[in-house]
Amino acid sequence: MIAHRAESDVPFTGRPTERLKHALRATAVEIKGIDKLSGGAIQENYRLRLKVEGGPEAGERDVVLRTDAPSSVQVSHSRETEFRLLQAAHAAGVTVPRPVAFSPPALPGDRPFLLMDTVNGTALATKIVRDPIFAAARRGLANRLGKELAAIHRITPDAALAAELEERPIDPATALIERYRTALDALYRPSPILEAALRWLRHHKPPPGDIVLVHRDFRTGNYMLDDTGLTAILDWEFCGWGDRHEDLAWFCSASWRFGRDDLEAGGIGARADFFNAYEAETGFTIDPKTVFFYEVMAGLRWAIIAMQQCQRLIDGQEQRLELALIGRRTHAIEATVLDLLTQTETVREGPPDTPPPPAPPMGAHTDAPDTLNLLALAAREIRSNVAPALTGDDRYAALMAASAVEMAGREILHAAARHESDLKDIVALLENIGETAVPDEDPYRKLALAIRAGRFDGAGNRTALYAVLSAVNDRVRRETVPHTPTSFA
Repeated sequence: MIAHRAESDVPFTGRPTERLKHALRATAVEIKGIDKLSGGAIQENYRLRLKVEGGPEAGERDVVLRTDAPSSVQVSHSRETEFRLLQAAHAAGVTVPRPVAFSPPALPGDRPFLLMDTVNGTALATKIVRDPIFAAARRGLANRLGKELAAIHRITPDAALAAELEERPIDPATALIERYRTALDALYRPSPILEAALRWLRHHKPPPGDIVLVHRDFRTGNYMLDDTGLTAILDWEFCGWGDRHEDLAWFCSASWRFGRDDLEAGGIGARADFFNAYEAETGFTIDPKTVFFYEVMAGLRWAIIAMQQCQRLIDGQEQRLELALIGRRTHAIEATVLDLLTQTETVREGPPDTPPPPAPPMGAHTDAPDTLNLLALAAREIRSNVAPALTGDDRYAALMAASAVEMAGREILHAAARHESDLKDIVALLENIGETAVPDEDPYRKLALAIRAGRFDGAGNRTALYAVLSAVNDRVRRETVPHTPTSFA
């Protein structure tokens, strides 16, 4: 959590207190403190400490302000729709922060925001699944979350909100397959594994079932937990109509266990405990085959989301290390999808009346961001965001780390060409003194031994030797001089 104090740090234009006063129906608002909360690749979250005069929220209080990130993914709802979904969930008894207010953009280019109550606890998944402080809270958590999901699936939005969501699909599985087909075609690289997943999904669709309001991101990392138990279900921006098995499978997907693969329900409990609680609450019998189908769908969807996030970096919308790392995660997600596919029967050929979709134009198979881009972004992150927040020895250590990353990047960029040039120059130098290059022999070592033996003691030989050593050294120094790059080119 990064602390801020200036009123100008609130992420919208105009006078922040005026927008807050209007949203809270107050006579006056004083911003006493601002904290930018960690996380939020798609949305940004701030904790505000406010003094409110007049209106229903009068008094000193903390609220969370949630607004759009500079760019987002297409399927994410607007903040207004998210606020109304939060209101519907709160009214239905789901454990969510109390929605406080919504503010539409005040000026052209401004961002909307919603306000909600703060809640205690953490959403950091690695702490939730492993930290001993949450050991007691984890007991029975799978059961509690099964009941929470059942409550979500009972939500019936009012007519106005229902109209803002996508149209209710007759066949949810087919609708999702077509959505992800379109999304994958628009991304920066083809993926044989995801193509295989789409093909499998087309030929293993379950029959359409009940259509419910699905959360679509119900998982560990999107709920708050303190040492007493669950405090809030978060992140409602992907809600829509679908098959209830979609949420059940997403929660149990291997991607959201955070290293606790022995606990298939979100890394916090047994799948049976989660499912049994859901069934007891709803009276619905879960179909394991349909859950498995939607687990394959979950891997496909998460890989596409990761690539969409990375696309923002590739397209130049944002130059953020977080987006680069998300993009690099795609291969691990694809491996999870492939592991699921190998657990199934051999994929059947499609029947004659269901040919594969036409092949879209595909670019070359490239991985972005590559190692050099990762290093460049990491170096800039350290120099621009980490080092300025530090002082003394810590600042110096951060700048050294940035320099080391920059050096590594430049060395990787130039290493192959330098190595080839160095070897060519050294081999030629050795041949001039009658030393024939031997396959698999290290020319650098051979040169060192020749110098030790005095083979370059003559004036002419020394001149040639020094010229080669100088050229090699110059190339190395050009690679390793600290600098602040936008890239390593």
